[in-house]
Amino acid sequence: MNLEQLVSELKQKKLKVTPARKAILAAMLKLDKPVSAEEIGEDLAYKDRSTGKTTVYRNILKLLEQGIVKKVQFHEPKTRYELDLNNHHHHLVCVNCNKIQETDLANFEDQFAAVEAQLGAKHNFQINSHSLEFYGLCSDCRHKS
Repeated sequence: MNLEQLVSELKQKKLKVTPARKAILAAMLKLDKPVSAEEIGEDLAYKDRSTGKTTVYRNILKLLEQGIVKKVQFHEPKTRYELDLNNHHHHLVCVNCNKIQETDLANFEDQFAAVEAQLGAKHNFQINSHSLEFYGLCSDCRHKS
């Protein structure tokens, strides 16, 4: 997905296409990983944008509300966000350098669906989605050891 498509999605959802929203979406596209609001703000500040921290948070919450962005929570105190591109994926998280990589487990989605169905039936619970992260060392950190 590119910025033009994201802007089109904003319009479809009747959201104003503000310079701040475009800048936030462009930063998320460029960074291409789950990022915190602080990281987005740092990226915008680096480009001399006048988008303040409050504006970043407020816009992320609006984008989250509209399903354009989704929240991704790893085992850390800060919340990260990524574009909700409707491509279900999981993450590989390096416990040393905190590098995050997406990984596609499409070959296992049928098995995940079966597990969700079993868990839902067993606990009388409607599962809407799941999140799966793998923690370890990336190749850079493994080679440093």
